[in-house]
Amino acid sequence: MHRHLSPLLLSLLLLPSCQWGGAGKPPPPPDTNRMAEGMAPTPYSAEQIRGFCDDGRQYRFLIENRGQPKQYQITRFGKGDEEHAAMETRATDTTGKALGEPQQAQPPWAALQAHASFPEKDCEIITNLIQGPATSHVCWVYRIRGELDGQPTETVLCFAKNMPGPPILMEKWVGKEVVSRMKLLETTSR
Repeated sequence: MHRHLSPLLLSLLLLPSCQWGGAGKPPPPPDTNRMAEGMAPTPYSAEQIRGFCDDGRQYRFLIENRGQPKQYQITRFGKGDEEHAAMETRATDTTGKALGEPQQAQPPWAALQAHASFPEKDCEIITNLIQGPATSHVCWVYRIRGELDGQPTETVLCFAKNMPGPPILMEKWVGKEVVSRMKLLETTSR
């Protein structure tokens, strides 16, 4: 099963459990985060995402898609309200040159929560320590399995427990190949 994971993700998932720094394993996401019957619990509630992704919160990701040049995606949260986020997302190449115009959006906070809502029958959730170059995070790791054109697919998303919002790492697999990878490089807030 692990033969389908990239060396980067595999090394993150196989860290010894003794690195938790506390007694026992951290709990899974709460059942109250289930958005519908038959769906796995999401890592965060809409309220938790709204509380963390405040005005000025910014994420910078490295995006790698098979057959395309690497790029950065920067998402910045503005002043939203109780119901809706205010976001701007822009992409640049690796030299910082803009790739298109920034995209504005005002999705409901619940829609951002729903991005991590998956059918329970296709989703495995484990808790693990994800070690990055400058920091480490206790994460909920979601593994979603499916099929595309007769080939098995797997999407692995790592959500840091202390950072409600997008995953800090995501890989999409078709067959035995990584077709897409998104890795959080940094997040800042005012």
